[in-house]
Amino acid sequence: MPSLLFFRLSLALLLLFTSSVFAQTLQEQRHLFLQAEQASAKSHRTELERLLPLLRDYPLYPVLLAHRLQTDLADHRAIETFLNQYPHSHAASQLRQKWLEALADGGDWPRFFAHYQESDGKGLRCLYHYGQIRSGQSEAGYAGGEALWLSGNDLPKSCDRLFETLYQTGHLSRDKVWRRFQLALEHKKPQLAAAIENYMNGDDRRVAAFWLNVHAHPQLVQDCAWPVSGELAGKIFVYGLDRLAGKEVQLAKSLWQNRRARFEVTPQDAAAMERRLALALALSRHGEAYPALEALPAEQNDEEVRAWRVRAALLRQDWRAVLSAWQRLSDAEKSQPEWRYWQARALEQLGDAQAAGAVYALAAQQRDFFGFLAADRIGVNYHTNHQPAPVDALDLQRLGNTTPFPMVSEWRALGRDAEARSEWHHALQRLAPRDLIVAAKLAQQWNWHSLAITTAARAGLWDDLSVRFPTPYEHAVLGHAGRQQLEPGVVYGLIRQESAFDPEARSPVGARGLMQIMPSTGQTIARLLREKLPSAALLHDPDTNLRYGTYFFKDLLERFQRNFAMAAAAYNAGPQRVDHWLPTGGPLAADIWLEQIPFTETRRYVSTVLGNAMVYQDRLGVVNKRRINQLLPPVPAGHGRAENSGPVGDCS
Repeated sequence: MPSLLFFRLSLALLLLFTSSVFAQTLQEQRHLFLQAEQASAKSHRTELERLLPLLRDYPLYPVLLAHRLQTDLADHRAIETFLNQYPHSHAASQLRQKWLEALADGGDWPRFFAHYQESDGKGLRCLYHYGQIRSGQSEAGYAGGEALWLSGNDLPKSCDRLFETLYQTGHLSRDKVWRRFQLALEHKKPQLAAAIENYMNGDDRRVAAFWLNVHAHPQLVQDCAWPVSGELAGKIFVYGLDRLAGKEVQLAKSLWQNRRARFEVTPQDAAAMERRLALALALSRHGEAYPALEALPAEQNDEEVRAWRVRAALLRQDWRAVLSAWQRLSDAEKSQPEWRYWQARALEQLGDAQAAGAVYALAAQQRDFFGFLAADRIGVNYHTNHQPAPVDALDLQRLGNTTPFPMVSEWRALGRDAEARSEWHHALQRLAPRDLIVAAKLAQQWNWHSLAITTAARAGLWDDLSVRFPTPYEHAVLGHAGRQQLEPGVVYGLIRQESAFDPEARSPVGARGLMQIMPSTGQTIARLLREKLPSAALLHDPDTNLRYGTYFFKDLLERFQRNFAMAAAAYNAGPQRVDHWLPTGGPLAADIWLEQIPFTETRRYVSTVLGNAMVYQDRLGVVNKRRINQLLPPVPAGHGRAENSGPVGDCS
C-alpha cells in the first residue's frame, strides 16, 4: 500500500512538472513566434531562418512558413510542398491566393489552371477566365467573363483586365453595360455606377450622369423639362419615383398618375412601380395600403406583398380582411409562428374561440416571441425546450487537437482575435455536421460566446440553451440592471442581439462593445453621469459599456412609458424614428404596432430581444417571471410624420 501511494504521488509530481515545463515552453514559443513574425515583417531573413527551427512543433509554425514563401512566389516547388503539407489552414489559403495571382501576372496559365479551384472567389475566377482567353479557350473565357460582369456589387481589381478585354473585343454590348449600371444602382452602389460610365459613349455618359443626379436628388423627377428622352428616360422616371416613394409616397403616387403618359415605360417597369407604391403605402402606415395591395395582379403576389397585406389589414383592425390575407399566404408561410399567431388573433376577434385556442396552442410550442405571445393568450407555460448537445470531453479534446483548432487557440492566447476568427471560419468550411456541433461546444468551453452562438446556428443546434443563450458577465449585468430597475433578462436579450457577448465588437457605423454604444452616445451618457469618457476605446470595457448601455435603455423606457417594444425599437433605430412610427388615430395594441415597423431589421430585432428575454429568465433562474405581454402595454397615439405634397400637374 505505501509503495502504491508513493507511485501515485510520484506520478502526480511528474505530471505537474511536465505540465509546467510544457506551459513554460509554450510561453517561450509564443515569444519566439512574435520575434519571428516581426523579423518576417521587416524582411530580416537571417533572423527568421534562425528562429524557424525553434518553432517546428508550435501550432502557428505554418503561418511563418507561408509568410516566408510569400516573399518568393517563384519558388513553385516549395509552395506546392507547403500546400500539400498544410492543405486546410488559413495560411495555405492566403498563400495559394497570392501565388495564383503571381502566376497570372507571369502568364503561367498551365500551372494556374492546375491549382485553380472552382470554389475560389471572384477575383481568381476573373483571372481564370482571362487566362482562358489568353490560352486559346476564348469562347469559354468570354462566356465566363460576361457572367461575372453582370453584378451589381464591386468586384476585385483583378477583374479589370478581363473586363477591359471583353470591352475591347466587343463582348460588352451597350445593353450589358446599361444592365450593370442599373444593377449597381439597385444595389445602392452609385460609385460603381459612375465607374461603369467609362464603358459608355458620349451620349450614354450624359444620360448616365443625369440618372446618377436623380439617384442623389430623386425630387428632380418633378421637373417638366428633362434632358433625356426615350426608353431610358422612362427607366429613370420609374427609378426616381421608386427612390422618392420611400420618403414622400403621396407625391410619388401623384407623379406616377399624372406624368406617366409623358414617358416610355415598359409593362414590366409599370407593374414594378405599382407594386412599389402599394408597398410604400403599407410601409408608411397609410390607410390606402390595403386596397392598393389587394388591387395588385396575381403575378405580383410575392412573399413581401403577402406579408404586408396581412399587416395592412391589421392596421385597419379589419379581422375578416386579416383572415382573408392570411389565407393567401403560402403553405410554408402559414406554418411560421408569426402568421399562426395572427391567424389565431383573427379567429379570436371574430368569436371563434375554439379554433383560435387550437392555433394558439400550436404556435405556443415554439420558443420565440410569437410562441410566447400565443402562450399568453391561452395562459400556458412557455416552451423553452432545453436539450443539451450529446458532446463529451473526448469529443472536445479530439476536435481541439485537430488542425487547425490548435492554431485558433494560439491566436487567442496571443490576443489576436481577428486572426483567430479567420482561422475558425476557415476551419468550419470543412467540418462534417457532427463536428460542427462539437465546434460550437468547443467555442463555449473556450468562453468564446459569439462564435459559439453563430456556430451553433450553423450546426442547427437550436435546443442547447447553454450554448445559444450564455450568461457571461452575470455579476455586472445583474448589478447594473438592478441599479437601473431593469429586467436582467431584457438586458441579456439586448446584449445577445447587439454583440453576441463580444466586448470587442464594433459595428460598421462605429458602435462599440457589449451593448454597442456609439461614441457620441457614450459622451452624452458620461456627461449625464457627471464623469468623463476620455476615449471611445473605454466602451470596449465590459463594465463601462454595461453601465452606459443600461442607463441609456432605462432612459428610453422612461421616454416611451415603459413599453419595452418601443424602447427596444428606439435602441435599434433611434427614438426619433419611433416617434414617427406612433399611431395617429389613437392607442394601438403593441403586437399590432410592432408589425407596422417599416424596417425589417428593427421589427426582427424587437421580437428577438423580447423573445430572448423570456428565455433568459429561465437561464437566470428568475423566480417571479414576467410574461411577455406584461412588457407590452398599448402604444400611445402620436403625431406621426406629415407629408406635405399638393397636387401635381401634368406639365401640359
